[in-house]
Amino acid sequence: MPAPEINTVVPLYYLSKELGGPIVTVDEHATADGFEPVTSDTIVRQMDDGLGDLGGIDIWLMSTVEEAEAARAAFGGDAQSAKLRNGNGAVLKTRNASFEIRLEDRRRQERTAGMAEDRVFGSWTLDRGQMLTMQDLDEIAMEQATRGWAREVATMARHMGPAAVQQLQVDLETVPGAFVGFASCDIGTLREACDIAFENDAEAHSILSRCSQKYENATMMDDIEGYVLERLEPVICDKNEPEGPAGP
Repeated sequence: MPAPEINTVVPLYYLSKELGGPIVTVDEHATADGFEPVTSDTIVRQMDDGLGDLGGIDIWLMSTVEEAEAARAAFGGDAQSAKLRNGNGAVLKTRNASFEIRLEDRRRQERTAGMAEDRVFGSWTLDRGQMLTMQDLDEIAMEQATRGWAREVATMARHMGPAAVQQLQVDLETVPGAFVGFASCDIGTLREACDIAFENDAEAHSILSRCSQKYENATMMDDIEGYVLERLEPVICDKNEPEGPAGP
C-alpha cells in the first residue's frame, strides 16, 4: 500500500490598495479584515494592484508557533508570525529586493523522522480550489502532526530531564477532552507514597502499565490508587519478610 500523501499548505494573504494595502500576512484570521489569499489564479492581478511593490517576501515554516514567535522577535521590524491549521508556525518578513516569494521549511528533522513525509506548498503555487482542499486536516494529517509534537517532547527530555516531561504529561491531563491516565504515577512514586516495596520492579512496572491502559472508571484518585494496588499485590513484598533484590 503506498504511503499516504500529507500536504502542508503555507497560505499568504493580501490586502489590496483599495482596502488600505498593499499588505501581506500569513495569519489566516486576518481574512476577516478584507485580506484574500494569494493563489496561482489571483497573483497576477494582485501584483498589478501593489503586491509586486512589496519586494522580496520570505516565509519560514517552523515546527511550532513558539519557534515562529521567537524567530519573529529576533527579526524585529515588520516581521510577523502565525499558526497554521496543522499546528506548525510560520514567519513572514519582507526585504528590499525585486518581487519574489521564497518559502523555506525550517522544521526540525526530529519532527518527521520515521513518519510519512509531507509535501509543502505555498498558496501562490495552487489555485483557490486546491488550496482550500489541501488545507483541510484529515485523520492521517492530524496523526502526523500529533506524532511530530510527541517526538519534540521526547527530544526535549534529553535536555531537561524526565521530570519535565512527566510534569508536561500531568499538565496535559487537565486540558478539556484529554485522557486521564497514570502519566505522573510510577513505581518510585507508589513506593514512597504507600510505603511499600516490590519483589521485582520490572514486573511491577509492567502491571502498572497494563492498569493504565485498561482502567476506564476514572472517578476519584483514591479509587484509582486502590485499583492499582490491588493488581500490584502479588509483587508487593511482605513486611514480615526480608526484601528481595530489585528486578533489572
